[in-house]
Amino acid sequence: MRFVYWGLTALIAVACAVFAVSNRGLVQVDFWPFPAVELPLYPLVLGALLGGFAFGWLTTWLGHFGTRRDRRRLARHAERLEAQIDRAKEPPPPGRSIAT
Repeated sequence: MRFVYWGLTALIAVACAVFAVSNRGLVQVDFWPFPAVELPLYPLVLGALLGGFAFGWLTTWLGHFGTRRDRRRLARHAERLEAQIDRAKEPPPPGRSIAT
């Protein structure tokens, strides 16, 4: 599985490198009220892809907040129940009956 991961990572890195070499031309970026700036095309595109990936990851992570909270709560509840089961399995102290 690690081989597949590194293979895909290398393939994506090569594709990004080829894209960067092929798109070195300057483009004018103008964000009002800031002055216009001329930048190569590849950092803009790769930055937009990275920003989209980060935004998607963040929204997914925040969307699963409730699920993670519920899993922690259920894990604590399961630990308490297991502790109760362990206490119930212990023999009663000598001199005391079970019915007491």
